[in-house]
Amino acid sequence: MGDGIDDVNYKPVDWTKQKRDILIDENPVYKVRDSLEGLVFPTAKVIRDIKSTDTEVFVDDAQLFNYEENESTTEIENVDAIVLDPGNAPHFASLSANVSVAGTVSSITIGSGGTGFTPGSTLSLKIAPPIGSTLDAFWNKNGSINVGVHTVFKSEITGIGSIGAGSTVITGISTTGIRLGHTIEAIPDVLGIAGVGLTVIGITSEYRGQFNLIDNSGGSIYFADLSVGIGTSSSNTAPLNDQFRFGKYEDQKLASATATVSAAGTVSSISITNPGSGYTSTNAPLVITPIPTVQNELLKKIRFVQGFTGIITGITTTTGIGHPLALTFHLEYKASDSTRIDDLTTTHPIYISNTTVGYGITSVIESNSTVVGIGTTFVDNIYQVNAISRNNLTGIITCNVHTGITTTGIHTMGGTNVGTLSWGRLAGFARNASSIGIAVSGYTVNSGLTTFPTIQRRGYGLRDTGSLRKDLGL
Repeated sequence: MGDGIDDVNYKPVDWTKQKRDILIDENPVYKVRDSLEGLVFPTAKVIRDIKSTDTEVFVDDAQLFNYEENESTTEIENVDAIVLDPGNAPHFASLSANVSVAGTVSSITIGSGGTGFTPGSTLSLKIAPPIGSTLDAFWNKNGSINVGVHTVFKSEITGIGSIGAGSTVITGISTTGIRLGHTIEAIPDVLGIAGVGLTVIGITSEYRGQFNLIDNSGGSIYFADLSVGIGTSSSNTAPLNDQFRFGKYEDQKLASATATVSAAGTVSSISITNPGSGYTSTNAPLVITPIPTVQNELLKKIRFVQGFTGIITGITTTTGIGHPLALTFHLEYKASDSTRIDDLTTTHPIYISNTTVGYGITSVIESNSTVVGIGTTFVDNIYQVNAISRNNLTGIITCNVHTGITTTGIHTMGGTNVGTLSWGRLAGFARNASSIGIAVSGYTVNSGLTTFPTIQRRGYGLRDTGSLRKDLGL
């Protein structure tokens, strides 16, 4: 390599990624690279509603969000986290246009409001143009020409004849008496007197490119000069009917409309800003919205991470706090969590899992109408703490439940492990101007909380991706 690589002297270099550990001058150089490391991201589920102004997020378990600090002498100043709401996956709205007898878009019906639009925003809708008359000429079995569904534009009919939008002019058709909205039926003898030598040129067909039509001294029109054709030639003697069929002569204008988005992110109402013209009720135009966005938010500089897990040793029923019925969970805390136990207070949500008694519990805050979560398996559910007490490393938590639940078989005491309690709180972050709100109250709780919003760590760890560091520096 001489004196090394510089930007003046030409020195080609062949580079390949290191694939094995090697020795260079008796020094080991390992193939280990951060870019090759597997990424494990601390992830949790949001278990309480998030308002757009909230500065705390409650989750089922937050312990891994400051894992490096918990398991080593490393101090984490702050982390970031991204919140994703699978319950609000974006969906397009289903809209359909209604066309009046005058050929205008009179209204737009909302079949489905969609999801994922920015709450309170106004959307500009895209409405398809009227069905035009792009020439689509083809030959049928008897040799006559048909021009499909088309409309003659006003600008193209003035003073001359036309067989539709985009067509080449045919001279000799009188437009006298044609008025807006007038349907022109078949016009016979459009080519005039036989043998005049009238030529129709430049008709573009989807099926056979461009061709010329010329008359015949006998008054019939034959194929001739076909550059592209399907089984045709200049000697083809199949005659054409000397008439064309027209559509409705009218102005065509593109319609436009706007949609208002509700606080829930759905299309709630539509206003027509320009009804357009030239539309037909039998071929109503399509209407689409802009692409809705995935609801997410990056929470930056989370300074406080709280939470722990505990073992449930007993479950009983009792009178609730300001409510007729509640469950009490008897807990055994870990000695390693002794400094964190008192972080859990009343009004905080908790996640109870791995229980083996009960038949599905609906948890509430203070009445049957204020539902927290709907459990489906034993007494596994999300609950709000209505009362809490502890004696050293044991404690009792009381949570109100719906009075209509079945309590038979719930009572269990003296067990060593009849369930698990976990909870977490992320706080100390600032919100931005586009902060989101997420509601989870009343969700059905299943194993893994699969329908609940996800929050995942960012801005710390391996290569600042948010994943756990590959070592703790011990």
